Amino acid sequence: MPRTKRQAPPPHSHPELVRELVEELKKEGVSSSPQTPTLYEEAQTYGDSLHVTVIWSRWAGVPEEERGAIILDAYRQAGEEDSYRRITMVLGLTPEEAERLNIHY
Repeated sequence: MPRTKRQAPPPHSHPELVRELVEELKKEGVSSSPQTPTLYEEAQTYGDSLHVTVIWSRWAGVPEEERGAIILDAYRQAGEEDSYRRITMVLGLTPEEAERLNIHY
């Protein structure tokens, strides 16, 4: 039986957003520009898991189902392997979406 191996297509089409998030994850200081993403890492009490929320105006126009894959790719590419392995929930929101969900940042 013939066997063909293929590389799966990426789960998103926004490598530029991954690059920008990687830069933010690698920064030592805190940025306060409106164009800069706000990242929240919430360590969970049980199970040593991590919930990550990224509030960013650049999510506008990016399908909601792709945002989590972009965030996870950024953590992996930034070398945040320990955090990456602990992430059990990711949420990417625009500032307007965060406001509607009553998430203050």
